[in-house]
Amino acid sequence: MKTSQAIAEALQNTYEVKFIAGDKDRPRYNLGEKKLKEILVLLTLGFKVEEIAAHFGMDEGAMTERLAFLEKEGLVQKTKTGVITRVMVVPLMEGEGLLEEATPLAEEMVHMMEARLLTIKEEVAMIPALATFPFEKISFLVLSGMLLDFLQIGPLQEECLQEALPLRNGKRYTIAILEKDASQAEESFGIPGNRVELFNGLIFGIYGKNRRGENFLNLGRNDLQELFSIEAVDSVKAEKKRLLEKLLARKEKDLPLDENIKEGFRALGIMDEKGIAIPVLARKDEAALAKIARLVRQDIKEILSRYEEEIKAGYGLTLWNHHVTYEEFFLWFYHFFYTVVTEGLIARKTIRLPKGGNAQYIVR
Repeated sequence: MKTSQAIAEALQNTYEVKFIAGDKDRPRYNLGEKKLKEILVLLTLGFKVEEIAAHFGMDEGAMTERLAFLEKEGLVQKTKTGVITRVMVVPLMEGEGLLEEATPLAEEMVHMMEARLLTIKEEVAMIPALATFPFEKISFLVLSGMLLDFLQIGPLQEECLQEALPLRNGKRYTIAILEKDASQAEESFGIPGNRVELFNGLIFGIYGKNRRGENFLNLGRNDLQELFSIEAVDSVKAEKKRLLEKLLARKEKDLPLDENIKEGFRALGIMDEKGIAIPVLARKDEAALAKIARLVRQDIKEILSRYEEEIKAGYGLTLWNHHVTYEEFFLWFYHFFYTVVTEGLIARKTIRLPKGGNAQYIVR
């Protein structure tokens, strides 16, 4: 097969870029520019620099510039034999392999979580912002989002791993580039994730596996004008902040809300006929939420510890052991693990997946 054809086939699907980093360590570059993402994918798959440059019609200077940038950001390393990527690129077949490898662990975790479900529900009922909802309505956010994902990964990283995340151009983070079938609507491998945006003290969050579709955080100027019947929007960020403040004023101060704003929020699933339809958490709830996450942390650690040799052996046999540290691999393997746990809980109807595949929430 000719190299150019092989490259075209390797890139026939899309690739999504994911980061694990603290707020201050999240990198600001955009790998969607200048074919940077594609260069990383192709280098990882074994294509030579000159083959990649020829495929994209880049002269030597253009490719050298891109490689220099990637090297500066700690994403590639030049060696005597060529250029090695320092990112975790996950093609479809390898990703399916990770899901399969995680299945025995996940099945045990499903049963452990269900054994603790009554206690979890009791603790959730102690948090006013969550107590007003039927548990099934917030089950995806609580069981997958809070107990397995965004309230769990940081502590697990500190308690399970001996090494910090790699330092890349002054920031500590790990990065994965995941292949996604072009026909697939949800995110790569169905891995749920958390996305938040700050609006001057208010946080709007979306947890799920369809975060690229229509939702409050993705609305642009025209979307806001159409959904909320607004004549003109000068600043998208400022307008979203104004809308959220009006929404919370209705809840907390019983102030009236214009019908056009209600209609916009209803279209997004943020309101229903009764009022606000998503949790509005307070900063003071953080301690109680952390307590809930701790209910299953030891179970997670026990399972991962018991399967540690198998996980390490799997890492040693993959293409990733030449590109990322075991600690980085472990963190991304954990994402595949909690994805299988989530799917198992959905299949057993312990979790009810929200319409559209996302859970929304506000923190004030």
